[in-house]
Amino acid sequence: MEKGDKKRMKEIAVVLSQFKGYSQCVDAYIDYSQVNCLSGKDMFAHLLSLCEYNYEIIQKVFSNPDQVMAKFVLNLYQLKIAEYIEQKLNSKLGTYGYLQTLFELYSKTNQLSNDLGIFNMGNDKNFLIKLTTNIFNKHISDYITMELKCLKERCSANLQKYYESKGHQKKQIQSGGFQDLRRDLQAVIGTRANINIAQIENYGGETFLSEELAIVILQDTKHAFERCQLLSKPNERAANATQILDRLINSLLIEHVDYAVELGLQAIPVVEGTKNPPVVYFFTIVYQANNITHLVEKQFMDLVVPLVENTQKYNDCLQKKKFVLEDTERKINTGLDRCLNAVTTWVKLYLQSEQKKSDFKPDTDDFDTVASPACKSVLNYVSGMIKEINTTLDGNNVSAVLQELGLRLHRVVYDHMLQFQYNTAGAMVAICDLNEYRSCCKQMGPLVTELFETLHALCNLLLVKPENLQQVCSEDSLVNLDKSVLHNFIQLRSDFKVQKQNIFLRS
Repeated sequence: MEKGDKKRMKEIAVVLSQFKGYSQCVDAYIDYSQVNCLSGKDMFAHLLSLCEYNYEIIQKVFSNPDQVMAKFVLNLYQLKIAEYIEQKLNSKLGTYGYLQTLFELYSKTNQLSNDLGIFNMGNDKNFLIKLTTNIFNKHISDYITMELKCLKERCSANLQKYYESKGHQKKQIQSGGFQDLRRDLQAVIGTRANINIAQIENYGGETFLSEELAIVILQDTKHAFERCQLLSKPNERAANATQILDRLINSLLIEHVDYAVELGLQAIPVVEGTKNPPVVYFFTIVYQANNITHLVEKQFMDLVVPLVENTQKYNDCLQKKKFVLEDTERKINTGLDRCLNAVTTWVKLYLQSEQKKSDFKPDTDDFDTVASPACKSVLNYVSGMIKEINTTLDGNNVSAVLQELGLRLHRVVYDHMLQFQYNTAGAMVAICDLNEYRSCCKQMGPLVTELFETLHALCNLLLVKPENLQQVCSEDSLVNLDKSVLHNFIQLRSDFKVQKQNIFLRS
C-alpha cells in the first residue's frame, strides 16, 4: 500500500468517525483484511504476518488504533482461528491423532499469542490468553481422560505386539516363600537322587526384555508429559502428570521389566549333576533391566519432576517409583544369589565327581607337574562367568557380585581340598591348582585374592619337610591363622602318621 493511500484512508476514517456507522467502517476493514487468511501451508505464520502488516496501517489510519487492533485480533481468533481449529479437530483423527493435533494447534496458537503481545491492544494484559482459552476450553476439559485411555491402549498394543513377535503368551507367575521352598526341595532331592525333577524352562535364553520396546513406550509417555504441561489446567497439572507416571510404571516397569525378571528367576537352573555346567542367562536380564530402568529414571528427572516439584504429588511420585524399583531390585538380588549358587554348586559337584585321589597322591613321581584336569575344567567355566558378570553388570554391582562369587568359590575349593591326602608329588599338583585358582580370582577383589593367597600358603604345609613345618607356620601368611586350621592341613599329608613324632606345632 502506498503512503498516499494510507493518508487518504486516514482522512476518510476521520470523517466517518463523526457518524454512528463508524464501527461498521472498522468492521468492513477487518473483514476485508482477513479474507482468505486461513489459506497457505503455514497458516499461523501467515496470520502473524497479516497482523504485523495491518497493525502498521491501523496505527496510521485510525484515531483509536489500540481498540481497532484489539477488534482485529478478536475477530481473527473468534471467527477465523476458532473455525480452523474446529475443522481440524472434528476430522476423523482417532484418539492419538486428536491429541497430537490438539497439542500442535494449542502450541501454535500460544506462540501466535506470544508474538502478538508486542502490539498495543488496550489495558487487558490477559486479552490474548482469554481468547486462546475460550477457543480450546471445551477441547481440554476432559483432556486427561482421553490421554490416559490413549496411553493405556498404545502401551498394551505395543506390549502385546512384542510378546507375539516372540511367540510368547504371558503367564501368571507364582513367586514367594512357598515357590522358593519348593524350588530348594527339588534341588536337594534331584541332587541326591541324581534325577531332574525341577523342570526348569529357560526359553532358549530369551530374556523377554526389549530396549526398543522401552524406547517406544517412553516416546509415547514423553509426548504425554509434554501435552500434560500444555493442556492441563495449572491446578490439575501435577495430578495429571502423576497419573501418566502411573501408566508408565505399570506398563514398562511392572508389565515388562518386572515380568521379565520374574521369568528369569524361574529360569535360573537348579544344578542336579555334573554332566553340563549351568547356562545362566539371568545376568543378561539384569543388564537389560538396568538399561531400561536408567531410561525411565532419566525421563522422570527430565519430564516428571518439573511438573510435580513443589507440590504434594512430588513425594507420591518418588515413592511410587521407589517402591517398584526396590521390589525389582530385591528380585534381581535374589536372582544373582541363585546364579552364584548354581555356579558354585556345579563347581562343587564337578570337583567331587571328577577330581581323582590319584591327582594328589600319584603312585609315581614320573609325570609333569601341572594343574589337574578337574581344576582346568572348573576354571574354564568360572572364567566365562567372570567375563559375563563384567560384561552385563555395572558400577558397584560388578565388584560386589565378583567378590561374592570369589568367596563362595574359595569355600568350595577349601572344603574340597580337605577331602584328600597328599604325597610330595600330589602336593605339587595341589599348588599348581592353587596357582590357577589364584590367577583366575585376582579379578574378584583384594579380599578374595588374600583368601586364595592364604590357601596357597596352606598348601605349602603339604610339601615342606616335617622338620620345617614349625618355621613355615610362623611365616606372615600363616601366623595369624587358628592352629586348628593349620593342623587340619598338616593331617592331610600322606606321611602324617609315620612322621607324627617329627611334626610338632606349639599350641
